Amino acid sequence: MQDNSQLPQSVLVHHTLDYIAVERELRDFPATLGSTVTKERLDGWAKDSVIRTDILEGTIWGSIRWRKTLGRPLVSTLAAAFVIEHLSWQEELDIVNGAGRWIRLTVPHAEPSKWDAAENDEFYQINFMGNSPQLETRIRVDFAPNVAWDRRIPIIAGYNDIEPQWRWFAKGTAPRVLPRFEVIRKPFSLTDD
Repeated sequence: MQDNSQLPQSVLVHHTLDYIAVERELRDFPATLGSTVTKERLDGWAKDSVIRTDILEGTIWGSIRWRKTLGRPLVSTLAAAFVIEHLSWQEELDIVNGAGRWIRLTVPHAEPSKWDAAENDEFYQINFMGNSPQLETRIRVDFAPNVAWDRRIPIIAGYNDIEPQWRWFAKGTAPRVLPRFEVIRKPFSLTDD
């Protein structure tokens, strides 16, 4: 626990006001997002508010959607059926014995927050949000291991897949909404592509 007893009272009050302001600003945020996160919704929410703009700075938003005919994961939340990997890359100057060379480092990040979106008659969907540095970034979506799916409607033989599996982008400071990831059904193929 941080000891704030040595800080001037004005700093403590300012810090408390900022925290309260952020908390207040986030109260209506889930309702604003709705079931699908869009750049327009984020921009509309942040419009005319420095605090809201600061909250969204450097964030990455996305969604994974699939038709209900593909089934429902047999886990407590839809979001638990997916693993979202977040990586970025940076270059560092490596100097050895007076000689320098640039090396490329892979930087793993925490998995983005993910949550179930409101359902409709045709689709299931989850949304996710993470923070990213201003670097080359990749978000990769995969199925969580050992999660079975309940199929309500018998469908043709095949397997579920995610398209695309990843998205690469250079991250800026503005919030970024990625194009949707889709779970699709692919038929088994007997030929090599």
